[in-house]
Amino acid sequence: MATKVLITPFEVVRHSPAGRDYPTDGIAQLIPVFEQQYGHECLGDTLYNWMLQNANAYSETALEWCSTSAYNIGDQVTKNGLLYESTTDMNTTDPLCEDAEWAEVQRFSVDCANELWEVHLRQIFAMHIFIKSLNRTTRTTGANGLTVLSGAGSYNNQGFTTADRQTLNDYKTQLNEDLRVMVLNMIRWAQKQSDSTCGMPISTMPGCTAAACAPQSNQRRRWAFKH
Repeated sequence: MATKVLITPFEVVRHSPAGRDYPTDGIAQLIPVFEQQYGHECLGDTLYNWMLQNANAYSETALEWCSTSAYNIGDQVTKNGLLYESTTDMNTTDPLCEDAEWAEVQRFSVDCANELWEVHLRQIFAMHIFIKSLNRTTRTTGANGLTVLSGAGSYNNQGFTTADRQTLNDYKTQLNEDLRVMVLNMIRWAQKQSDSTCGMPISTMPGCTAAACAPQSNQRRRWAFKH
């Protein structure tokens, strides 16, 4: 039985710096391992389990909307990083058009949970998983040692060249700094919420340590929540 998770591979690709044709096999393997750790250490078991239990069903096989396809009621597609569900049969309308016969699929039925997910947590999950996936998708080892993807075009058509260690380190450093800011923004948002107004157990979110919630920096940080 597959482990239930909040984020899907297509969301990781859409809400991180990954390109549209970034391979998702490695991402799919990383998601359950990462989520369980982050859910336990940063969100706390009570809040994370609440989110899992109250999450609306997402299609893990939804593809990008195609103008030449006709969709039936209940079919789900992605467009501009959002998930849509068809409300009619033989649907050929564009999900982004004004008269579209599509409904955007929200992750939760609780507004506060959707705000946490759409504004903060989804991007944090996506960035974390993207950074972790880089070792599997942009580098390989062989007769020439460590190599990195090089060239234009789709993923499968690119070549490999000797890795520039400094370039990789600089790229990850910038991504980690962006991620640290995302986590800080989420924490500030959470500190302003309460269980009664939010409709979910936000107060059970523990104090975050840099090791669990955000990348390590030169100075270790710790945040605590006050409710």
